[in-house]
Amino acid sequence: TEVSQQLEYLFEAVLCRRPDRHELTVLAREYDLAMKHYYQGEAGKEQAVELLRFGQPEQFSGGENILVPTEHSAKLASLLIVASLIYNLDEAVTHE
Repeated sequence: TEVSQQLEYLFEAVLCRRPDRHELTVLAREYDLAMKHYYQGEAGKEQAVELLRFGQPEQFSGGENILVPTEHSAKLASLLIVASLIYNLDEAVTHE
């Protein structure tokens, strides 16, 4: 699926190797958990936007938020969670 390919790409881009089946299962599980969280009503969508907005001052104009929830907010936030998980692996930190 498209999400599987994106997860594999994230993993390989950071660790310079393809994930094995177990690793891909873990990434997919974490992605699914994040999607479930960020799709929970308006509060979940707002949390997704807050996560995506963090560190993005160019998204603000005169104190108003330009970034608004869309159907893609949950997906992007979920991929961001998985990317963070990958970057925090010992293998990514030590390159061993």
